[in-house]
Amino acid sequence: MIRSAPVLRAEKSIPELRSEPRKIMTQAGWIIEDGGQKRPCLLKNLSKGGAQITLLARNELPAEFTLLVGEMSHRSRMVWRTCFNAGLQFQPAHSF
Repeated sequence: MIRSAPVLRAEKSIPELRSEPRKIMTQAGWIIEDGGQKRPCLLKNLSKGGAQITLLARNELPAEFTLLVGEMSHRSRMVWRTCFNAGLQFQPAHSF
């Protein structure tokens, strides 16, 4: 008796575990270092508390910098990094 191979079913989507859902997008932005040096990046997703960016080169990325996308500006801290991608956590704004 010939048995057919089992049918593989697509896994159900993994539920979102983040406290704030992210909006998926592709938008040009800038990494602005504390010394004022700017370099381009792509914003891949965005939430109230953070973002994922794609870098256009494998350059070093500072631990903290300002992310500028259009009129939006966020002081950001890198929380993870792969070759060309980085996860950011937005820092709270300080008032003096």
